[in-house]
Amino acid sequence: MTQLVLSVSKPYYVPGDIVDGVVELQVTKTARLRSIDLVSNGIEHTHIRVSHGKHSYTYTETNPMHQYSACLSGPAEVPPGTYSYPFRFQLPPTLLPTYRGTNALVRYTVTANADIPFWFDAKQTVELLVTLPHQVIPVDARPLTFYSDSAGDGSKPAFQVDIPRSSWFAGESLTGSVTLLRNPPNKRIRKAEVVLQMMEFARASSYSREVPCEVARVDIPGDSLASGGAIPFRIPIPRECYSCYNGVFSRLAWVAHVNLDIAFGFDIKGAQEILVYNAV
Repeated sequence: MTQLVLSVSKPYYVPGDIVDGVVELQVTKTARLRSIDLVSNGIEHTHIRVSHGKHSYTYTETNPMHQYSACLSGPAEVPPGTYSYPFRFQLPPTLLPTYRGTNALVRYTVTANADIPFWFDAKQTVELLVTLPHQVIPVDARPLTFYSDSAGDGSKPAFQVDIPRSSWFAGESLTGSVTLLRNPPNKRIRKAEVVLQMMEFARASSYSREVPCEVARVDIPGDSLASGGAIPFRIPIPRECYSCYNGVFSRLAWVAHVNLDIAFGFDIKGAQEILVYNAV
């Protein structure tokens, strides 16, 4: 019996990192090998399923970002024992962070394969988690202000949202404030819902998809807003979350949504993209 075990030296990597690892071959009975090969790939991939009448089709796009291959051993007859084959290669410095979503995927893998003549090959694949280093992230300290979509209509309630900076990190809390600018018809405001949302954009062929995912929310009571002034809010950003990115066929954005819940009336909404990074 021949068994192959592939391991890498770190749980996560940043673009430009060196990947060190070892392929361990465990042989219980003398075996013949054609080769032991190592392949590493990194792709951005999108897939969108579209219905056309009674039929449906899946459209895909793939952006290859990284490829490496090496032969760790040529033809050999291997007696029983354990054999180690170290490897080392460098990741490109321009990689996107790892992401797995509904219609988009950014994935990095390393695969080792022992080619055994006239028998099943011994093979293992390990996924590389790629994240971003703090020092290369363009931190945007500019404050953000956005308004409800009713801001230009004086007959409707309107609000203003202030966020102290444009970029945030996983594990922080998104802070800001909501100010009721007017309520001319004196509508009863039940609450203001502040929602932190992750938005996936994917494109394949001539089709595109937008997939929202609510991450967290807080509610501000309507009585607080009616009293006037800026009412603060705080929303925790999960420590384990995906970084925003811009790829060739996909994009991941983070959005702060505010919804003014009006009793017996249409809700008033506003939204603003922010930058969220999961970095080391």
